[in-house]
Amino acid sequence: MDPDYTRAVKVGIETLSQPFVHTEAFNPADGLPDSPVEADYDSTEAYEAVEDAYWARCEDVVFRPEHSIVALPVSPWLRVP
Repeated sequence: MDPDYTRAVKVGIETLSQPFVHTEAFNPADGLPDSPVEADYDSTEAYEAVEDAYWARCEDVVFRPEHSIVALPVSPWLRVP
């Protein structure tokens, strides 16, 4: 089984006793700046550095643990006996 999926299930189970902080629909990416545009940079390397930092920031915001309290991931490859 995929180790990332296994870890996600473990974290989900461990958070079942915690209240979920969101009571309405939400998008954790709301408020993040638009992604960088390559034409705005002098070189491919400069653009790629900014883009890498941008996606790292997005992942930090979107995948915060509080956004997935009591959420158990569902895998299309999971087989239930």
